[in-house]
Amino acid sequence: MSHGFVRTAAGVITAFNVTGAGTGANQGTFAASIATGGTIAGYSIDGSNVNHGFVRTSAGVVTVFNVSSAGTDAFQGTFVGGINTAGTITGYSISGSNVVSGFVRTSAGVITTFAASGAGTGTVANAINTAGTIAGFYYDTSLAFHGFMRTSSGTITTLDVPGAGTGKAVGRCAMASTRRATLWDIFLLTTDRIMGFCSRRNDGESLLPWSVKVMGE
Repeated sequence: MSHGFVRTAAGVITAFNVTGAGTGANQGTFAASIATGGTIAGYSIDGSNVNHGFVRTSAGVVTVFNVSSAGTDAFQGTFVGGINTAGTITGYSISGSNVVSGFVRTSAGVITTFAASGAGTGTVANAINTAGTIAGFYYDTSLAFHGFMRTSSGTITTLDVPGAGTGKAVGRCAMASTRRATLWDIFLLTTDRIMGFCSRRNDGESLLPWSVKVMGE
């Protein structure tokens, strides 16, 4: 069973559990991201192995939410990727027919689902920055991965990298989005090698190894 926790800058750790979270193996509470003000977003896995999103305020108040189209069978439901300063949350849901859709949830609780153009049955949103730009990936009908960036207005741009594979389970996966729309990613080559890089939106695309972070974030 997993438990969520928050650790202050002074080192004080507070554990917490979402009501309804399961107590079996690989179940429980999973904190995914924290906003500047201390609000935490994450997901819980209940006793039936269904996923549910949650948001926890800095005062400890937890709100559970579900994407309306999310399935209720085991390993389906709502998965949270990140939260920004405004309290906007992003993630993805898996429907009853196992279609994966990205979503964005406002601080007021309004949820909008989306799918990248060209996606087969899967759009996965991983992170969101202060401007509301979402980074993630989708897989096409051939099950090749493609990165994407979605602006706060809903415009989705596919991000493919030269050298990334085009076959099954290879391609590009965007994993994070900083406040300057710098993306930290991985891409999978046809040779089964994984390489990391960052893509800076405002000055073109540059390839850098994972271990080097030089964008001033």
